[in-house]
Amino acid sequence: PVYKPLTAKECRWGKVNPNFVGRKEEMRKICRMALEASRMDRPSKMFFVQGDSGIGKSSFIVQAIVEIRKSFKVRMVDMLLSRNVCADGDTLVPFSLFRHIFGDILNEKMHDDDATFGSRSSSILSMRGREKEWEDLSIASDTSSLIQSKNKNIMLRLEQIADQINVPKSVVEIVGHHLLGNSKSKMSKVEKALDIADIVQYMANIFIRATSHSEMVVLALDDVQYMDSLSWKVLQCIFEQSKNLLIICGTHAMELFSTTMNEDFLKSLTEEYGDKNRFTTVYLRALDKKEIQMMAAKTFTCKPQDVDGEIATDVYLQSKGMPYFASEILTRCLKNELVTKIGNNKLGWNKNYKTDQNGVQFPNLDELMLQ
Repeated sequence: PVYKPLTAKECRWGKVNPNFVGRKEEMRKICRMALEASRMDRPSKMFFVQGDSGIGKSSFIVQAIVEIRKSFKVRMVDMLLSRNVCADGDTLVPFSLFRHIFGDILNEKMHDDDATFGSRSSSILSMRGREKEWEDLSIASDTSSLIQSKNKNIMLRLEQIADQINVPKSVVEIVGHHLLGNSKSKMSKVEKALDIADIVQYMANIFIRATSHSEMVVLALDDVQYMDSLSWKVLQCIFEQSKNLLIICGTHAMELFSTTMNEDFLKSLTEEYGDKNRFTTVYLRALDKKEIQMMAAKTFTCKPQDVDGEIATDVYLQSKGMPYFASEILTRCLKNELVTKIGNNKLGWNKNYKTDQNGVQFPNLDELMLQ
């Protein structure tokens, strides 16, 4: 490939956080949108999760996928999932996002005959028994032989789909050589280079055809503020032309998109598609004291009412309600035995620790993680 992005393991971010708390209203919104998108021939939908660093965007998306999976399993809805994280520097790398997405969707064991493409029932037989937990899918464990076999199958699948929907050979070579890292694929000379808009559309067509067997497709994309402009263009085509697709994006403030995301598309999302209930955005805020107390209860494996209010107050003031910082504080408190059962029969601060420290004080997040 022309670049070296994050490893496969790094790009499949996010194990389920056992101490996840709060976000009930936001969770209801995204689960409701997923359910609506899964109904027969519904147009695609996009859900933006905005917030500052450490506010819990990634954890929220991971938890949302878990909840969506549960809901779909009950309703026997087949779901195809691809999860990816953009990295700082990807902004300068054309189509960087789609190396991993294409690797995911083209590695699926799909039916090749035209009769089954687009059939919502055929995919259930091919995928129903392959449910895996998020944690299992987050671990890259392929051996070199399996990787070679996988890459061969991906290229074969790409060529089959390209032949079925009349994608030019030059586009297949671009995807195979530059995005999928097929070193054996040689770039042939062409009299006239394809227009970039045509390449974008062909890539969108490949994605739509490759996922047409599934009842529901979910793209979970984190740190999309780093996504390159051409990946945004492909994503726009997919969004505007697909059905039964939910795109979940985790990002910092949307104003940061001015250099990579087409302004007209952003305007369409917030105005036209927002009015049609195809686009929703939520901004995650800091946790409150009650939610910090719930997190403490999960960390200490007890009931919320068994956690002394002083712990929730102190951790809240120190972390300012930032979930990641609060979780690290509570984990270190448990590990270092700073919490014990106190006079009111609740879990509170160890008296010796409080006396020694002149009140409960914690270092900043960087120092805490190095302890």
